[in-house]
Amino acid sequence: MLIDDRTDLSNGVPYTPSALLQLYNTAMAPAATRNILLLKGIYQSGAGNNYNGMYYDRLKDEATDAVVTLIVPALVRKELAPGKTVEFYGYITKRVVTAGGRIEIHANITQLVAQTQNRYNEKEVRALAIQQEKVNRGYRDVDSAVKASIVRGERLRVMILVGRAAIIDSDILHAMEEAVGFYDLRFERIGMSSEAEIMDALDRHDHPETTDLLVLSRGGGENLDVFDSPVIAERCVNLQPLLLTAIGHKENIPLVQRVADKAFITPTALGQWLNAIYNDSIADIEHSKAKLVEGMTQQFKATYEKQVETLQQRIRDIEEMAGKNQGLLERTRELAEGYRLQAQRLDAEAGKARVMKWVIRLAVAVAAGVLGWFLGRH
Repeated sequence: MLIDDRTDLSNGVPYTPSALLQLYNTAMAPAATRNILLLKGIYQSGAGNNYNGMYYDRLKDEATDAVVTLIVPALVRKELAPGKTVEFYGYITKRVVTAGGRIEIHANITQLVAQTQNRYNEKEVRALAIQQEKVNRGYRDVDSAVKASIVRGERLRVMILVGRAAIIDSDILHAMEEAVGFYDLRFERIGMSSEAEIMDALDRHDHPETTDLLVLSRGGGENLDVFDSPVIAERCVNLQPLLLTAIGHKENIPLVQRVADKAFITPTALGQWLNAIYNDSIADIEHSKAKLVEGMTQQFKATYEKQVETLQQRIRDIEEMAGKNQGLLERTRELAEGYRLQAQRLDAEAGKARVMKWVIRLAVAVAAGVLGWFLGRH
């Protein structure tokens, strides 16, 4: 076994897990564990078990999820109210948890200084966190997505969740007018006051291959608190289909409506929007077609005019060339006539030369005959 000079053999006695925890518990003794401190946080009650006059509750940070165990004397605990912000004097202790292999930090109350209503309760803090998550993910552009589907000639698949006894489906259909036939529109009736039923319905329709728009729709009235549920709102943030809400709640905007990709104040307003966006999309398509036809007409006209201009220029070039060729033709004719006359002269001269050649040949023959005769006599 190789070791260096930093190895502590501890006289050959091995440490057990319990001994290690006790060793670090003794070593970790900051000044805060020896002094009285002014502490502050949100009080949360624990199981309520009394351990020798002490209760083990919790102290939560106001701005984060950090929590420490709060040891509260029985007399002080009577004065505390869960969810309120408390300020107190106390000290810090540590406890070794051998089963978990950890060291816990405990805050011990010695004197309560103040107790005030917390600015945000736990539900509100969670609601703010959910809204921030939606902002981070981004609100999807429902209008553009719907228009794109209509332009492609696709029937948008719309699932609208309504209450079991609701009549708002007829309001939506009436507001859609003639556009109703251009959507694959489905209604499902559920208990719109039940968090469990709403969650089940969201789970069933969280499938983009079957649903493009998922709508939570309900008219006004009572029992709308369910739409402030952080549980439902968090599920809505994670939906794959585009989420729309049409909840008749004029006084307050429910949390679910604040995290929807598009929200309407009434179910009727939803139907009116479905009608309007379809008609607008069709108008845009017709306008685009008209612009396309106009553009193509202008392009064809420009091409035709260019072709006509090119042909006219070619005609002018041919006429100019023809004029030049006419002069060249006359000159060629003159040259040909000159060549013909010269050829005639040459032929005449060639005839004369042939006659002279035969005369010379005859003269030579006669001379040869005379010379032969003469020589024969002598």
